[in-house]
Amino acid sequence: MSDGSTLTRQRSGPAPFGVALALTFCLVAGSVMILLPLVIMNTDPTIIGGGLAQHKQNAESFLYLFSFAVILPFWLWLGPRVADRIQAGPSGEGLSALAGLLAGLLAAAIIVVRLGDSLPWGDGLRGVLAAGLVWALLAAVGLYFAARASAWPALNRLAGHAVAIWWVAGGLFVLAGAAFTRFGHIDWPALAITVLILAGIVWGYGRVRVSPLPAAWRRVFDVAILVLILLAVPDMIILPVERIGTEANASFITYIIQFHQALWLGAASQVQGGSGLLVDTVSQYGIGPIYLLAGLFEFIPIGNGTVGFIDGFLSGVVFAIGFGILRMAGVRFGLAFAAMAVAVVALVYAGTYPIGGLLQHGALRFGLPVLVIAPTVAGFRWPHLKRPAGLLALFIVGLSSIWALEAFLYVTFSYLGIVLIQIPWQEPGGRVRWLIRRTLDMIAAWVVVQIVFALITLVAYGSLPEWGLYLSYLRDFLAGDIGDLTYDFSVWSRGFGVAAIYVASVIGLYGLVTRMPDFASARRPAVVALAGLTAYGIALFSYYDNRSLDHVLPYVSLPALLVVTIWLAFLLAPESAVPLAIRRFGFGVACLFAALLVSVAWPSAGHRAEDSLLAYVVPGGPSLSDGFNRLWDPPQFTAGASDGERLVNRYMADQDEIAVITVPDLDVEIVTGTDKPNSLGITDAKEMSWVFGPHRETVDEAAEKLGANDLMLLDNEAIAAFAYVEANPETAPELTGLTSPIELVQRRILSRVAESFKLKKVATSPSGLTVVRLVPR
Repeated sequence: MSDGSTLTRQRSGPAPFGVALALTFCLVAGSVMILLPLVIMNTDPTIIGGGLAQHKQNAESFLYLFSFAVILPFWLWLGPRVADRIQAGPSGEGLSALAGLLAGLLAAAIIVVRLGDSLPWGDGLRGVLAAGLVWALLAAVGLYFAARASAWPALNRLAGHAVAIWWVAGGLFVLAGAAFTRFGHIDWPALAITVLILAGIVWGYGRVRVSPLPAAWRRVFDVAILVLILLAVPDMIILPVERIGTEANASFITYIIQFHQALWLGAASQVQGGSGLLVDTVSQYGIGPIYLLAGLFEFIPIGNGTVGFIDGFLSGVVFAIGFGILRMAGVRFGLAFAAMAVAVVALVYAGTYPIGGLLQHGALRFGLPVLVIAPTVAGFRWPHLKRPAGLLALFIVGLSSIWALEAFLYVTFSYLGIVLIQIPWQEPGGRVRWLIRRTLDMIAAWVVVQIVFALITLVAYGSLPEWGLYLSYLRDFLAGDIGDLTYDFSVWSRGFGVAAIYVASVIGLYGLVTRMPDFASARRPAVVALAGLTAYGIALFSYYDNRSLDHVLPYVSLPALLVVTIWLAFLLAPESAVPLAIRRFGFGVACLFAALLVSVAWPSAGHRAEDSLLAYVVPGGPSLSDGFNRLWDPPQFTAGASDGERLVNRYMADQDEIAVITVPDLDVEIVTGTDKPNSLGITDAKEMSWVFGPHRETVDEAAEKLGANDLMLLDNEAIAAFAYVEANPETAPELTGLTSPIELVQRRILSRVAESFKLKKVATSPSGLTVVRLVPR
């Protein structure tokens, strides 16, 4: 990617591109190796109680912010300057060798710590700190002597061995990257087969020439892959209730998925019933996603199957757009197709939970930034589309302000990344004015969408949106007790590798626009795509930093995979002027890690693939109509749900809304199964009880509207809670002395009902669900 070798000294000018950036990356990584153990070891754990593990989330959050906001910018500014100073001095001939030595030593330090079980300090935090300090000392000494005004003869003598040093360093970095792999999770036959196939491809690179397809055929294949991705990603089973008893974890997976889906379904059901978000109800997952779901449920049945399929299909759209971004960025078809194949296998099929299961990890929550990145890249690829594409991107920026907090942050960071990378392409005298204009465009988009949303809410519900309801959620989830429910990174988490990708991408982008402006300017679509995806990925990584469970990582890693693919395309491009041996090595390393990803995913990939929409479409597979029938009319997921639906259909069929209080999740399944919102204003009892304040007035008003002879559907736990308050009328309205799975918000309603009514049983099901009539006291 320069006019000469990236590893040998140039006669004049700044340090070689690759050397300066590699040195900067090592300085960032070495700094984090020291900071991480110091922060973790000196942070007291937060104790949650209730059998939950202690955690050090404050330390993790600090490390994330400090690493990306302080350490990375600092070395981004200083690292290349140090390299340039050495390059210009009498020891400049040895700069490449020195950088290679430091890179190799850093990789060796990681390997030694990883294998440190037999050493006195083990492979824990003390080992990381010791390795980081030793490397930092060697780096400081080496850089000091290399930057002095007098020559360092020993270093200059190594200049002739720079290429060999870099080959060794490259091999050590491959081993260091593999150190984060859990080898017990690898399917070795799958790894062997994949490595053999990819080894043949790597061998053929540069030796076998393939004639490019005509443009028309390329378009046909691009469309075919887009359709294939759309079919391969969505899951048709989602909640594997039929497999309970035959698969060890089917019951647990079903419970976890339903637990989390209820948080979305309850809110969407209330909106369908006429409630307005930020008026009558609120959801922790924002505004836009809930309105979108409620709107779609006007055309398809509301339920666990359909909400999972919606999110799965939208996730397929995100992956398909990712493929489109690669192609618009100039990535060749074969590489783009291979990257997306790895993405589907490793990020979709390898998941602990199916796509569409945990909606808080899916496209509804994480996918909006690609709708900013893709049109922007399209505008640079096809300049005649730049204005409409820019307006579409700004609309998404504005929409994010009423979508959800996470989407707002991810979209904003992505947009800013795209804006900042374009500053060097503006006229020198107008850059500040251009940056101010783009910033004002972003703010204007927020303001316009907010005003339109407020007017629509006023017309539809007779009230302006009360953002305080949502802000109360954010306060409790970010700074309250609910926010303490989090987890620590696992030891040698692969998340560090994902973070390293983003660090390397930021450094590479900085190098492109500052040291290779002509190369970057000639490839603006790819550079803009890299900037947007890298910013998106860094922002999205904050979610993993906060939740840190291993099963979360695949959901937040698509930007990293796309970033690596575009950089690999840069490396493999003949015009990069990188020697063939280095290009082949980089290609081989990428293929090796792709093989590792596939082999780790392989044991579960076949199972997930069998559940995909693609398997239902392929002739000879499961019946597509049966698959959609199951999604539209799913089996019972919670014991008693079918009984509840039958009772509602018999005794409350003429009601548009029903009053339901049962253990959480069962009530939501009954509400969605009958397509009748809960008249008590309950979205999800768990969620509303976690942050009770915004809902107090809503449920009190709902309880006051209940009248004599009204019917309610209760389960045994709700009836027991009602009996408790009858026997203890002096108790607090929330029944704080009661031990019961009935949640706080439900208890409050029961206590209000008990003040004026007694319960008369109308009908009871075998599962204990009971229709009761309210009788005045």
